[in-house]
Amino acid sequence: MDEIEDKQALNMEEAARLDNELTRFKRRLLVYVSGKYSDRDEWSVDCNIHYAKLVAVQLWDMGYAVLCPHANAGRMGFGADVFLEGDMVMLERSDLVVMLPNWESSHGAKLEHHLALKLGIPVYYWGCGQLDLMRLATDEPSCRGARACMLHRADRLAQVTGYHPQFSRAG
Repeated sequence: MDEIEDKQALNMEEAARLDNELTRFKRRLLVYVSGKYSDRDEWSVDCNIHYAKLVAVQLWDMGYAVLCPHANAGRMGFGADVFLEGDMVMLERSDLVVMLPNWESSHGAKLEHHLALKLGIPVYYWGCGQLDLMRLATDEPSCRGARACMLHRADRLAQVTGYHPQFSRAG
């Protein structure tokens, strides 16, 4: 019995240490990148993946945490429906969605767009929304209302997970 109690005490100490370590992380707004993946040939698919990754890097640089399904599932060989189902799970947990140019020509991206709107997740369009995204990331006064809505959404999720560090600011 003492061995079990020792392990539990060790686990509690480890959990407390890990909890303390978690406090150093700042929560970033979570962005889901949506855009065309499938295309007429392999080279075009590779171009779609590459472009989505370039946008994801720019969003990380702005201060966001980024989910880029193109990078997550690119060339893994599963059927499109498997990934699309997973994409929907990731999207519904996101704070905002960024639609890539040409998203309208993708059935999957249209479904993602529709789900985001249905769930009330803010949607931004790459190519005309970068300035708004930069302002939102830096908590500019003109974007405080939108940021407050996203914080409220994050608070609801935190009630379930119990993990809610302070939001970071870009920079």
